Amino acid sequence: MTTTNHRTVVIFDTEYTSWEGSVQRGWSEPWEHRELVQLAAVRTVETAAGLEVVDALELIVQPQVNREVSDYFVALTGLDRERIAAEGISFQQALEAFTRFGHAGRLCSYGDDMLILEENCRLYDCADPGLRNRFCNLHAAVTGRGIDVTQYSSGTLFQHFGLSLDKNRAHDAVSDVQSLLASMNAMNLGFDDLQCGSDHG
Repeated sequence: MTTTNHRTVVIFDTEYTSWEGSVQRGWSEPWEHRELVQLAAVRTVETAAGLEVVDALELIVQPQVNREVSDYFVALTGLDRERIAAEGISFQQALEAFTRFGHAGRLCSYGDDMLILEENCRLYDCADPGLRNRFCNLHAAVTGRGIDVTQYSSGTLFQHFGLSLDKNRAHDAVSDVQSLLASMNAMNLGFDDLQCGSDHG
């Protein structure tokens, strides 16, 4: 199903290369890059019952600088090297697919996942598609509901609301997006609650 409704909300999540200690180091080693490996997204529209999914996307990307993901990454995300080798596409292909998928409305993630796409554009010398002005960091809306965002990841936020999700695994982008969607509906977050880069007033 294709929707061009300008009130569309696209919720997305990314997983990227990491190693033991990367978070603590801030990926500061010269060989460390946050190369995109998995991107998941759902396109939603507002209904009386909340945000309703009209389309979904999952992309697996083959890293190019550090082509083999670490054991740490595999254990964290559940994405194994065999699947990445079999399904992985280039970052450029993934960026084009996501840009088409998120062609309208607002693009939301829990934290600044748009920065990962921008870093990868610079790393691989790809043209930035200019999605930042439609990007919304959900941290602001969640904090506005009195929730401490430092206590939850995108994949665990649903637990704050006492929800249960089938086959949930934190740090799998598909599961993380489902967690965010369920959480946004639990908070009754809609299009007008999401302030993006180009919003004024």
